[in-house]
Amino acid sequence: MTDTSVRSEILPPLVIVGGFFPLPIPMPLGKAERFFRQRGREVWIVPHSFRSMRDIRRRSDLTEKTLREVLERTGNDKVDILAYSMGGIAALRVLQRSDLAAKIRTFVTYSTPYLGTITPLGFLLTGYFANMAIQLLPGSEILTEVTAAGLPAGPRYVSVGGTKDWTCPAKHALFPGAEHALCAHDHLDFLTNEHVCAFLESYLR
Repeated sequence: MTDTSVRSEILPPLVIVGGFFPLPIPMPLGKAERFFRQRGREVWIVPHSFRSMRDIRRRSDLTEKTLREVLERTGNDKVDILAYSMGGIAALRVLQRSDLAAKIRTFVTYSTPYLGTITPLGFLLTGYFANMAIQLLPGSEILTEVTAAGLPAGPRYVSVGGTKDWTCPAKHALFPGAEHALCAHDHLDFLTNEHVCAFLESYLR
């Protein structure tokens, strides 16, 4: 049996950053949260904000606020980040634009479209979420800025792509300079399949 009390003393809090979710209710991250809590992790989730689904910069602001709150309230000097889809771009922007990189032990992203995505966004380009859709297109201004800024010193960076992911092809999810890994699952499996969490956990130990 795993001694979760020992593991929770060794491992820092885990902050999960959800991705684009165009509904007024939070993204269903309960399976991932339960998976890591059952393994002794203290888990925090960046809150859902409908307005932040319109602009990656707003999502970054909310992510930074949450990271600072976790560090203050837990008293830890380090946290881990697990970011899903667009959440990875928002979280990386925080590290690139603040002093928080020194506070991150491990930064893992799953199916984050660093090089952009087209498949799911066509129907959004003229609607309420048009700005977000444009930001996630290949070659967009914000993706170009994030890629050019690179990886701030401090954390271990791991970018994971799904080999069955049609929303964000695996090659678009691998950030230059990070460790690269491939998971034999698709985009939404992060929300529904425990095997994806187990795969990601191997980089968060």
